[in-house]
Amino acid sequence: MNPSPTYAELKNPEKLSSERLIAAKAAAASAPLDPANLDNLRRHDGQLPMPHVLVPSEMTGTSAPIAMVTGNSMPTGTHHAGAAWACLAEGITDGTITPGTDCLIIPDTGGWGFSAAAVARLMGFDSEVIASNECHPMLEGALESVGTTLTRTTNETIVSTAYGRGEHRLVLDLNHNPAAWRYHAEITAAALEDLSRRLHKDHVGRGCVDVFVAELSGAGILGAGARLRMSNDAMRVVGVRTPSARGPAINDGVPYLTDVAKINEAECRRYLEGMRDAADLLVEEAFIPMEPLDDVVEVIGLNGMRNVFAASMMARQLALDHTSLVICTSSGQHLEPAPLLDASSPFNYDEVMQVIASLHDGDPSCVEDAGSLAQELADALPAHPMGEPNTMRDAAFWEQIIAKTTRVDEAIEKIRSQ
Repeated sequence: MNPSPTYAELKNPEKLSSERLIAAKAAAASAPLDPANLDNLRRHDGQLPMPHVLVPSEMTGTSAPIAMVTGNSMPTGTHHAGAAWACLAEGITDGTITPGTDCLIIPDTGGWGFSAAAVARLMGFDSEVIASNECHPMLEGALESVGTTLTRTTNETIVSTAYGRGEHRLVLDLNHNPAAWRYHAEITAAALEDLSRRLHKDHVGRGCVDVFVAELSGAGILGAGARLRMSNDAMRVVGVRTPSARGPAINDGVPYLTDVAKINEAECRRYLEGMRDAADLLVEEAFIPMEPLDDVVEVIGLNGMRNVFAASMMARQLALDHTSLVICTSSGQHLEPAPLLDASSPFNYDEVMQVIASLHDGDPSCVEDAGSLAQELADALPAHPMGEPNTMRDAAFWEQIIAKTTRVDEAIEKIRSQ
């Protein structure tokens, strides 16, 4: 096992030695396959907050500050890298997988494939990624760069193909591995709380997360969302639902999920293109500096724009003002399946503003209370590929998820000392 950080070190970067921090910084700059990059899986450096963009209010139509956190600073450019590390570290410490011996099979069900393959390489594993026939054309080259192979299949058979390629223990499956949720519950949630406190010092928000918005089908909404609400049951956790979403255990988050926002992907694509075309007018008429506009449009991409839509809708529905803080996530510029394309011409500035204004006001049904959807979410959960039963997770389950981190850290430290 290549030297691995612990949950405690990633959560509190000050626990890392100066030598390790220097090596991690050098690896991030010029050596993507150096195992020192494992120390870069922390969400902030202990001095600065986790990378984020404050979305200009002119783009959201609300005075409530909306902070978009991205995965671009992670070793693979996405939030998925941390979850991949957790799944692998825990597999190694519990003896179910062996670096240098086992070849991992990775089902790519939402931009997860490259991150998982890259982190697998950092931790000493060969891997094979099972991805959609419609995956991003750059994915094959990216996988080659980290020494893995790509097998294409249909969207519907990605997971079944992966589990059919090898033993259950060798399938690195974000959707069914509690370690992925544990990473976000321990590391991401703590970084989000740290970010809210730091923003408050700059007179943004009131020192806590009032609304957290993430994809309904991701490990982040389950892990980070659950942990944040364990600390503050007054906050809202919003799952963003899209027509093409292929969800993992979406019902596992129901005890903590408060709202579901339904987003149309084609409209988001048009909005994103419109924002690019309207950039000059936004700078001129709304006095938005070009730099933050570039950050928002280029850094968060379509995935992030969907969540900005949802964040804006929730801010409007809850009548939030400038004292509240909404945090939403973007996976970053990852190699997700090609988004829906829209053949219509891009918006002009006025049309972009009309879209913002209509995000919630024109369609109040866009946001639904999660409690009323609990059974629907449970019914929608796809069967586990190994035939394991789908169960509703309760508060006790999430407390156990958090409690296990100490045992995992002790096991990692024992391996490092050998």
